[in-house]
Amino acid sequence: MNDQPAERSDQASATDPRIRLLTFTRMVSPLAWLRAIATTYLVAYGEPRQRRCPACDFPVLGRGGPTTTITGKCARCRAPLGPTPWLLEFAVLATGLAVLSRVGPLQVAAYCWFAVLGVLLAVIDLAVWRLPHALTAAWAAGTLAGLLIPAVAQHRLGDWLQALAAGLVSLMFFAVLASVRPGSMGWGDVTAAGVVGIAVGWWGWWPLLHTLVLAYAGFAAYLIVTRRRRGPFGPFLIASALVIIVASASSG
Repeated sequence: MNDQPAERSDQASATDPRIRLLTFTRMVSPLAWLRAIATTYLVAYGEPRQRRCPACDFPVLGRGGPTTTITGKCARCRAPLGPTPWLLEFAVLATGLAVLSRVGPLQVAAYCWFAVLGVLLAVIDLAVWRLPHALTAAWAAGTLAGLLIPAVAQHRLGDWLQALAAGLVSLMFFAVLASVRPGSMGWGDVTAAGVVGIAVGWWGWWPLLHTLVLAYAGFAAYLIVTRRRRGPFGPFLIASALVIIVASASSG
């Protein structure tokens, strides 16, 4: 008996043209899918992914597409759900436009993938201080595969191998830091550093060094201002990489 009002509400929503239009918009919007994916990972390390709304138990990614809204609420019960309202969408559009306006046409696929997945990971890290390995693996594979396009088309295999080497060096460097000082950074930061090494290493070793210096400077400033001893390092690493990539592409 208690479920009948909810069922009638769902039936009414299914026939409401405005609700159906909003549902269709979310279904075809890449940004809506990104928000839903981010929502599923907004859990503490070691916990299962959040596949349902905690308030109404409705699937975050159901047959009708994403159920999280741009205002940070569940589309069914209107309870708070997902990343900060508008943050993910604004950051993806801003970084995407910056990349599209600077990198060459053959590099667009690689760096748009790097920018979009990077923003997604940064938003997750800001919220729950973790960088899921499933996403960082996809981030690395897409970036490395995307850079094969200019490597083959422009006969720049040497640059591609340099990017791969830079990724491995960054990965090993951060792995040593994480091993020497346990708790100073997570292994998600280690894998993210490897991907950043690939993306920035395409442009050379100096841009990679500048990225790391900028990331540590920003992170240190954050700790000083917030008076914390720890915090999410991933967003600073990713943001620094995007700044250096755009600057390197602009300078040729």
